[in-house]
Amino acid sequence: MRIAAVSDLHVNYARHAEGLERLLAALPGLRADVLVVAGDFASGPFEEHYARWLPRLAAFAGPRLAVPGNHDLWQLRGPTGARHRAVCAHLREHGWHCLDEEPFRWRGVTLAGNVGWYDYSFYPA
Repeated sequence: MRIAAVSDLHVNYARHAEGLERLLAALPGLRADVLVVAGDFASGPFEEHYARWLPRLAAFAGPRLAVPGNHDLWQLRGPTGARHRAVCAHLREHGWHCLDEEPFRWRGVTLAGNVGWYDYSFYPA
């Protein structure tokens, strides 16, 4: 299995726009079986950041897999767990497979992922 992997897209930062455009232009011609984004699509509202870029990442014709990163999950208010579930639901709505929720099996190969980050809510105050 050929895996195209990238992380830290941070689509909500203007300084990343040029690199993102190059990545998007390369997606249709990638000689990979699956695309993995290993964290940090963006922070902030889905409608503002994710919805603008996720459809464009669909230029990759194969399965698209994701593991949310700390920037995807961090927020000023509310529990990280709720944000995690919302991020994965939003990704699913756009045709992505969230590796945190379940492994991905394809042609005899299984890929699994785990965020491995938390919001320090257990840290003593």
